[in-house]
Amino acid sequence: MKTNSLERNCQNKLKIDAKIVSTKLKINNGILSSNYILYIIKVITPYNKWYIQKRYSDFEKLNNSLTKYFDLNKLFPPKRFFKNSELIIQERTKKFNEYLYFLLKNYDILKNQELIEFFKIKKEIIDLYIKNSSMILNEYGREKNNFLSRSFSSFNINSLQLNNDNYFLLFEDFKISSEEIKDKTQITKFVIEEFLRNLDSQIENMGEIVKTFLAYLRYNNKWKKLLKEEIIKLFIGGNLNNYEDKDYDLTINYSSEETQNSTFVSFMENKSLINPIYVNGLFFHIGNFKQNYLGSISCLNLLFELLALEKNPDGEFYRKIFRNCKFEHFQLMNLIELSQLKNYLKENICFEIMRIYFNINDDNIDKNLYNIYGNDKLFINRFENWNKKQYQ
Repeated sequence: MKTNSLERNCQNKLKIDAKIVSTKLKINNGILSSNYILYIIKVITPYNKWYIQKRYSDFEKLNNSLTKYFDLNKLFPPKRFFKNSELIIQERTKKFNEYLYFLLKNYDILKNQELIEFFKIKKEIIDLYIKNSSMILNEYGREKNNFLSRSFSSFNINSLQLNNDNYFLLFEDFKISSEEIKDKTQITKFVIEEFLRNLDSQIENMGEIVKTFLAYLRYNNKWKKLLKEEIIKLFIGGNLNNYEDKDYDLTINYSSEETQNSTFVSFMENKSLINPIYVNGLFFHIGNFKQNYLGSISCLNLLFELLALEKNPDGEFYRKIFRNCKFEHFQLMNLIELSQLKNYLKENICFEIMRIYFNINDDNIDKNLYNIYGNDKLFINRFENWNKKQYQ
């Protein structure tokens, strides 16, 4: 039951939803037969929410427009003689909610201009929502069974091209044109937050999300333009600055025992999944491999590309920030445990990331690494042997 509840919360972050939350009687010229019911609808998108008021005739007009293309009459509540009776209002409210739910779950209907005008939703949000949801449908539904058999080197593909459908480029354009954002220099921060929010929410589709984000970073060397605080959020995560909803609990606290333990808190117990104000960074998702191996590997590859001098034009800047991360944040990646999974993952990339963090430039291992991992003789031997091979 707990898992199902968390999954529902994940899905709720990305949906476009509309639901009748109340009704009121509108008195029209004092003539009883002219009175009508207004249905108060709350519209929620991943980026904002608002209320609209519609009467039966508004729903009917929308339905008449849509039935030119879709068979919706079976879902639409029929006309009744005693239209303003309490029983009829309750029945229509239920039917209209089911009707709205169906409309917003059908991608073809979502593109309809009449629907966009009915909800007063910006087309840019619809485009983002459809593109975002299509990520779920494209990648793992077909390839999940043979994905593990690929070699790790296949994750280092350099041929990813950015096309016009890149989700994060669309999101960036949407934010640039957004009226509520006054400081346009903050746009990249919003893109990073959107990327991390997607990783938290779309568990089964993290590989596609990472590849799309990596293609975005490569476009015009965008990763060269990231600021220090943006890179830190990408690594570690944090609170979302562009999300305001007082209905959510903002409390996020991890005990010292959780952050110091090399095996971090279980994915299903992580508070960020039920709190859309907080998003996890790459460090957490890498260390979460026991719950989501494929997603962990994708995030590990992304971190390595960010730190690789030959791939990232500003890689040294990323490395400097990476080395300054607190050790408890570094521990979230569980690189020792991850490096031991020899069936599908070579230890090279894990050890290379550790060498970058401890700033090891020759075959003399940094004393800090001994101080921290000295009790784990097996690991120290493995790392020493690997490190010597790099200089042979």
